[in-house]
Amino acid sequence: MPVNPSESTSQMINPIVIDKVVHIGALTWHLDLLRRFKALETADEATDLHYLYAAEQRYGIWLHLLKDKTSPAKTPLPPLDVLLMWHAHMLNPWRYHEDTYHIFGREDLPFALPLEEVALLSSEDYVPDRASLDFWDTNTGLPFELRHDKLPDLQYSCAWCSFQKAVSGPEYIQYRTKGAPLKCKQCGEESTVDNASAVRFLRDVREFHLSTEVDPLKTASIIRGCLLNTTTGVIDTKACFEDLKTLFRPTASTAKKVVKSLLELSNDKSCSWSIVAPRLVVLKKTLSNLPRTALRHRTIAMLNCAYQNNVTMFSTDLVAAVKRQRDFTGKMVDGTVIWDAAQMARATVRYHKFLLLMAHEHSFLVPTLDIDLAWHTHQLHPSHYQQYGLKHLRRIINHDDTVSNSHLKNSFAHTARLWKKHFNEIYSCDLPPQRGLLEKLFSAQPPTPYREKSTGFKFIDRFDPKAKDLPRIIICHSFLLPGVRLEALGTPGLQPLRVALVTSTVVTGTTVDLAAEGVAAEDVEVADVEEVEVMADVGEVQVMADVGEVQVMADVVEEDAGVGDVAVGDAGAEVANMR
Repeated sequence: MPVNPSESTSQMINPIVIDKVVHIGALTWHLDLLRRFKALETADEATDLHYLYAAEQRYGIWLHLLKDKTSPAKTPLPPLDVLLMWHAHMLNPWRYHEDTYHIFGREDLPFALPLEEVALLSSEDYVPDRASLDFWDTNTGLPFELRHDKLPDLQYSCAWCSFQKAVSGPEYIQYRTKGAPLKCKQCGEESTVDNASAVRFLRDVREFHLSTEVDPLKTASIIRGCLLNTTTGVIDTKACFEDLKTLFRPTASTAKKVVKSLLELSNDKSCSWSIVAPRLVVLKKTLSNLPRTALRHRTIAMLNCAYQNNVTMFSTDLVAAVKRQRDFTGKMVDGTVIWDAAQMARATVRYHKFLLLMAHEHSFLVPTLDIDLAWHTHQLHPSHYQQYGLKHLRRIINHDDTVSNSHLKNSFAHTARLWKKHFNEIYSCDLPPQRGLLEKLFSAQPPTPYREKSTGFKFIDRFDPKAKDLPRIIICHSFLLPGVRLEALGTPGLQPLRVALVTSTVVTGTTVDLAAEGVAAEDVEVADVEEVEVMADVGEVQVMADVGEVQVMADVVEEDAGVGDVAVGDAGAEVANMR
């Protein structure tokens, strides 16, 4: 049964401070900022994208303004839309580390997201101090507040002549998302994101190729994407330079021919990644056949990621990153979690354990919601986060939220097993029941075998828990299993439900009572629950119980066989990339 933090964790757990920046106060400030971000969202997709692309461009301006700032104490507050982009960028630690090195030319940046300063603003409206407002106005001439009803035109740079012009929001959205071409008023040529990003890459390659500079510090920043050590995440200009020299300043005649053919594409109006990418593969294969040629195995893949279909100054798509973060933001502020002092304390302790687990296990780990909030808060202090990781974990832990749902689910179960192994406790966040959990339970796609069964039961992919006309039969997903512990809560307005749990645990006999097979009677808080009927079907077992008027949520179960526990409330948590 889920533990209500207000009843137990407040007596069991005292908060801790991690790396001076992760503590109850910082988590509270972070949640306050997420509420502000949530209020920026709009249902109209075109307006939303226009807003985000404008914010992305304004964020680029902001970073260049910071180049003259040497002390974080003197850093003014940026506009809220800029904070939104800065936040998303910092939550991609490796990309932020490399991008800021390209912009600032240094690693030891003093900037952190101003969580406390924003939280201390007296008004719910985002109105910083006069100095911050004047700094933005004086240096940019742009409105401080980016309003949805007064969105500006967006800047476009021609791929062929580099002429910059302003285009309307709808035109730019089609250019960025649909591959639509934009025509330059200066040279009259058209370009798409595909060929513009390919040409940009090739021109950077040409600059490196023609340069006679041999100092890695002066040349490594010419081409983006491969500046980091792929194991530790630190800036490695020497390895980067050696890779780029091997690729684009080859000495062998066969490799020189491939590079020449690549560079000739930079002025070809039909240039695209469908042409460039295969030639990079040929170049890599050609080099691999040469003696004494060393190349980090992920270099070309990282170059592709940094450049392909990317026409911004960053090595990752920040608009896409913001949109991915919205699921997490929603869970943090919509009441899914009761963020009281006890839960905050619990989050600090569990995040510290998560760090210990990452230090011991170099595998792909998935955080629960409470751990994720603390982890994100740490990443919003990049200098602290980088130094702490290198000192205690021997690497800067990356955070990748682009991982597929299937990988996420498998890795969550793996993390739960490791947590049980190292700490001998359940990995579940033990979040108190809140609205929406019933929908979350049945929102994921079920495995194909259960769709194909002719059991007579109706599977629900999505439905509104508040709807009056609910089906009587619901089948849970196998990724919650083996073993699911039910908590049945009286929920007014819901008609009686019949709950069918699909489990891989073999149950003998035709009936079992609620105390058998991991379903404890005290875990079902409905007086009129009848005995559980066990039905075999196509090699699977379905445990069914008439539970009256209930809201159903899944919690973790310990398995004697060592199968890890999974909490459905956390199954959608963001993934940690430990590579």
